[in-house]
Amino acid sequence: MKWFRRFRQTLTRKNIARITYATLKWGDNHVPFGLRSGLGVLFLIGGVLWFLPIVGIWMLPLGVALIALDIPWSRHKVHDWMVTLKATAESAPTPPGGSQSPETRK
Repeated sequence: MKWFRRFRQTLTRKNIARITYATLKWGDNHVPFGLRSGLGVLFLIGGVLWFLPIVGIWMLPLGVALIALDIPWSRHKVHDWMVTLKATAESAPTPPGGSQSPETRK
């Protein structure tokens, strides 16, 4: 169960946002126009096969976002989401006791 505890610790909101942002940025900068939609379709198929190991339901929103990067009227919405993901990934972690640090609780 030690591996499971370590796995759960890596699945924080900050890490998920960081990985999602990195994937979308890579897709936006390095994958050509038509291939990005094909990759998005593959992610959607992987998301439908969520019950298999490695692939999962997490692939559905990434597939939709990769396809949306190829659609001109939805591209800006994905970029807005990427800005939010980047801000979440770079934000300071919340202390376990709440939103205030111990110094400010006095």
